[in-house]
Amino acid sequence: MKSFAVILELAALSATQAVLITGTGPRDVAACSEVVEGFLKGTQTKARFIEAAVDFCAKDKEVEDKNYVCPHFKEAITSATLGMKDEEEQSAEGFCAVVEPYLLEMRGATRIPGIGSGPLLDFKLSSQCPATVGNAMLPQTSIVAKDSPDFLYALCINQNCGHFLPSRTRWCTLDHKITHTSRVCEAAHKFVSDAVEVNDKGANMNGDQLCELYADFVKETGLNVDAYEHVIHNDSPAKLPVPSDAERALVSRQLVHDADGHELRDNAASPVKPNFLF
Repeated sequence: MKSFAVILELAALSATQAVLITGTGPRDVAACSEVVEGFLKGTQTKARFIEAAVDFCAKDKEVEDKNYVCPHFKEAITSATLGMKDEEEQSAEGFCAVVEPYLLEMRGATRIPGIGSGPLLDFKLSSQCPATVGNAMLPQTSIVAKDSPDFLYALCINQNCGHFLPSRTRWCTLDHKITHTSRVCEAAHKFVSDAVEVNDKGANMNGDQLCELYADFVKETGLNVDAYEHVIHNDSPAKLPVPSDAERALVSRQLVHDADGHELRDNAASPVKPNFLF
């Protein structure tokens, strides 16, 4: 298998293709900007944007502890701004111009041929998935878990020809329109990397296990997107899991406590300075 960096370079899709797939338009960015301008003044770094956005979520959804959606909301905007430089500053409109297309692109996670179908929060693995994955790893019947992020990335980015590079796919006969952008595959790579990091990286994984792992990625992506739509576009949360009353109250108190602390920090008075010299 070729390195992840080589495959990434060969597989990158243009911004034009991403727009054609997602259909992101000025109205989406404008609607987002209107909300973000309410809690983000001027230009800020992405760290400040994420902090301010989560604080807004904590306070805006505080009634009846409905701010349990905020951790998924944070994950959504953190993933969307991952490619931005830490020191780079953006306006509300600038952040929305990055976040909105990214989260729309993530809906393409359900459209990889042979893997599954359905909306993000009702994704169903295809009965063909184990065979699709198994054919891509031939002549092996399983792969080491630590290799699964690169394997699934390659499968995602070059679906119909398994994990081979374009120079080795002249035998492919199936052609179809682009179903998803490379950022879907990058997100899957990160999710799987994090998953195997907390498990036995030396274990072997077969087609069924890799399919289930990808389904977990789609589910988590769906929850993050759902939370974002709920907070920024005021959509009703579709299938976000509701914690128990005690857990929900604890999370809510912590989120509001953090938000209050940030507000005190940002509005603290300057130390008194004497107006005379000794």
